[in-house]
Amino acid sequence: MTLLVVASRAQFTQVHIGPAGSSLEAIHLLGSGTGYAAGKDGALLKSIDGGLSWNTLSSGSGAYLFGVSFLDPVTGYTSGGGATLLKTADGGDTWSPLALPFTECAYQVQPMNDTLVYSGGWGGYFFRSTNSGADWSISSVDPDYQGWIFAMRFLNNDTGYVAGANGRIYRTVNSGLDWSQQPTPTTNMLRAISFDDAHHGFAAGFFVTEPATAAELS
Repeated sequence: MTLLVVASRAQFTQVHIGPAGSSLEAIHLLGSGTGYAAGKDGALLKSIDGGLSWNTLSSGSGAYLFGVSFLDPVTGYTSGGGATLLKTADGGDTWSPLALPFTECAYQVQPMNDTLVYSGGWGGYFFRSTNSGADWSISSVDPDYQGWIFAMRFLNNDTGYVAGANGRIYRTVNSGLDWSQQPTPTTNMLRAISFDDAHHGFAAGFFVTEPATAAELS
């Protein structure tokens, strides 16, 4: 596993962590210098020096973990394959499984406060908990969308975005109760979404060239 650690805008340092052949899918650094990363085979790692060094945590799961997000240095969640959703309340020392009303991959998770948590995954399904993950409601961002929710970012408790296959981006302004599709200039898969503020955001993903036509092949 490899991480790139930036000390300034102009310089990155490569840090190797874990055995060769393993991979990381998600990382979350907090302002305190504490950070967490998640990946293949239930891999979870923690840094307390801004990402310069990392210690392995025991997740208790062998699932492929795709999302990790912390409310503060001690309370956080990680999500992954097989509807895996884990929570820690002691900085990653121990993790407890949470039950989603779902059997497929939970790709993203984001805690908003001590009780409100959002998650999203396969089939365009969105999950909402108001009691720290003990119970979840399930809804679809769009009945006509069966793709992944690869990326999710809530700006506050009410307003958030999800992104995924076919260049799809959806927006909610009522805590995920309703979603509206946003116009995008691409049909390529989107894997990440981030916002500077309420009006300026970025989405990134795959670039797929159009298939050659018969005329181009002849």
